[in-house]
Amino acid sequence: MDVIGEIEKREKRLNAIIEISEERIKHIEELGVRARGPQVRNYSAYYMLFMVAWLLLGAVVLSIVSKRVGGIIHIPVGLYFVLALLFSIPALYYLLAKGGTSSENPEADFVERERMARALLERFYKPFKEAVQTNDTSKIEALADKLLEDPVLASAMEALNEGDPKVVSYALLLYARYQPDLENEVREVLQRLTNKPVRVLLETLLGKGYNHLEGDSVGGNYEARSTEP
Repeated sequence: MDVIGEIEKREKRLNAIIEISEERIKHIEELGVRARGPQVRNYSAYYMLFMVAWLLLGAVVLSIVSKRVGGIIHIPVGLYFVLALLFSIPALYYLLAKGGTSSENPEADFVERERMARALLERFYKPFKEAVQTNDTSKIEALADKLLEDPVLASAMEALNEGDPKVVSYALLLYARYQPDLENEVREVLQRLTNKPVRVLLETLLGKGYNHLEGDSVGGNYEARSTEP
């Protein structure tokens, strides 16, 4: 199989993601507020805090009354404080964790997918293609290091189903530093490697006798078949 051809397939897939995302973003912007949906302000936490304040105020008033009547009437002031505490905990948690606002932003999802696709194209597949074309193992090794050092690139690869960045990185490193005694290690990595271009590159180390379908039973080529446009 042609490594460059497989890289170009992934480039087409990522370009399709970018185009679709751009179209959806444009469509959402044209629709404006109707597409984004209303910003719903959730006041339930504020109602609970108001109730807490009311209970505390009531507890203070009852405490003063209890002292004036000299214990003739038993008023459970402590119970009011307990209730106020119980109401305040969920209210404060909601305000701190949620900010009291509930909204949906479909545009953000498409913006994020576009950003990740561009990151993969520019930071991985473009330099990968150049390294393969020139058979520059030093660039391939540098790309392996980049996958481990660049969290944006690694998360984009994983989120867009382009493979496990750690496994891909190790596969590239194996290719760049390959020695005949590493053949079994290469075969083992191929069982876990789902990035098709890197699979094809690594398979070239094993010669023409290698069975390309060997990794299918554990999903070796499933990702490539299921995610191509």
